[in-house]
Amino acid sequence: MAPLFALALIWPVAAENCVDSPEVGLLQTQVGLPQGLSSLDLARAKKIVPGPQFLAAHSGHSNELLNKHLLRISAGKAKRCEDFAHHELDGVLDIIAAKAHDVLQGIYETNQHPGGDETWRDPRGREGASLGDTAELDLLESKIPADLLDMAKLEKKCYDAAMAFTHSVPDKDKKEILINHLVPLLPVRPVHETNSLLQQGAALADGKKIFDSACANCHSGGVDALETFKDNVDIVTNGKGSMPASADKLSKKEIEEVAQYVMDQSEKGW
Repeated sequence: MAPLFALALIWPVAAENCVDSPEVGLLQTQVGLPQGLSSLDLARAKKIVPGPQFLAAHSGHSNELLNKHLLRISAGKAKRCEDFAHHELDGVLDIIAAKAHDVLQGIYETNQHPGGDETWRDPRGREGASLGDTAELDLLESKIPADLLDMAKLEKKCYDAAMAFTHSVPDKDKKEILINHLVPLLPVRPVHETNSLLQQGAALADGKKIFDSACANCHSGGVDALETFKDNVDIVTNGKGSMPASADKLSKKEIEEVAQYVMDQSEKGW
């Protein structure tokens, strides 16, 4: 899936002690920034991936690490992603969008100083896993089980809210948002695991389609799978007894998909 946003979040350690740099005043003059943006706002906006202290950002523990920081800076005014409903997240996203600063958002999205200073780029770029965008998830609607797709869309909203809240909202407006609203934590499940589940769901859907068109005539009630994935691939590829070979009819990928589908359905009892 095409990446939409990086997982990395940079949270302030001591925002109250941050003194505005001359660069802030210069930017306010050059690009018309309103008063109130801090050095920390700008520094956070240009951070694409975590610094050295967050080298675990692309491991399975990154969400847990970053959620600890979100809980700290929000004084506990955050809630588990999995405990939000879609309409609640939609509301939070609208509120954050209303407070997001165009310049800060532009810095984060383009990885570039608003005045065009190339030395201000984060050389690490947009590393890390990402979920597909909403349009991609919508295209998968007919292929992936509804509950899995719904889960992925909810998790994506949590990432979107966390990214926008962190990188695009000035600190002064963060405080205002937190007066009346909770922000979502990142999902418990790492994004690469969700992507893997989506890919598996899509592959199983493709496997079902192939099975229904190429195998169901002889196996309308299902068929017991062989012990290993390789065994199932081999029998679909080469055939056995009265079962014809499919090597000349199906691609290697299609054979693997239908073999996996048969294994999964056999385990479920068809």
